[in-house]
Amino acid sequence: MPLPEYGRGIQNMVDHALTIEDRAKRQLC
Repeated sequence: MPLPEYGRGIQNMVDHALTIEDRAKRQLC
């Protein structure tokens, strides 16, 4: 797997995790 593709996959996972975290925080408020 080319490194740029790998990096993009990691970035997508991080973005997804942050989105879920933000949504959870909004529901808590």
